[in-house]
Amino acid sequence: TSAACYCVNGVIDSPLGSWNVQTIDPNGDVGASASMALIGGQPAVAYFNNDDGSLKYAKYNGVSWNVQTVASTSTTGLVTGDLISLAEIGGQPAIAYYDMGAFPKVKYALYNGVSWTIEDVYSTSGLAHLSLLNFGNNPSLFIGTECISTGIIYYASKPSSTWSVQTIDSASRGVSFVSGAIVNSQPAVAYSSIDGNTASPTFMRPAIKYARLGNTGGWAVLFVK
Repeated sequence: TSAACYCVNGVIDSPLGSWNVQTIDPNGDVGASASMALIGGQPAVAYFNNDDGSLKYAKYNGVSWNVQTVASTSTTGLVTGDLISLAEIGGQPAIAYYDMGAFPKVKYALYNGVSWTIEDVYSTSGLAHLSLLNFGNNPSLFIGTECISTGIIYYASKPSSTWSVQTIDSASRGVSFVSGAIVNSQPAVAYSSIDGNTASPTFMRPAIKYARLGNTGGWAVLFVK
């Protein structure tokens, strides 16, 4: 059993202060794939409950933590990985998450001030590593897929009522450790890409790559290391 915790105030081994540790949610095996963001100027976190696969959201109100169940999923027993990404979109919390069911999907949950609206973004056969951004007050999502035979990094955006998905890059083994940001007013992403012979780890070639959306709509992909 584990609990979701939050640490604030100070730096370890610093004379300036010490860590203040708060328990957010003590109920069950919680905290898997946690993603944190500031929502309305207050800390908030989204995470899985590994006992039942539920997606949870907690926000600090200045005094205590308010915990909500956002959705039921089939993602249980996954204790690591960027399978959830939390961001503030249009002044409200938004969560991209991976639902590992019979038909695995990346989903998007948006709070409207009263309840959560859940949408399907993309279907994938492998693990989905996610990074959600606020781009022009609309959701922009990087999806890195990881499976035995191939991996692809996608860019999903929703400038209007429907999601649009583009392929940025591919790898023969997988794409993981996805981290997106807005760079010079355009979406950009850094990620780990693994190519090579999947039958022989000796010939696996992991690389760090960086991609940025250009002003004309194309993606520039650079090898970093």
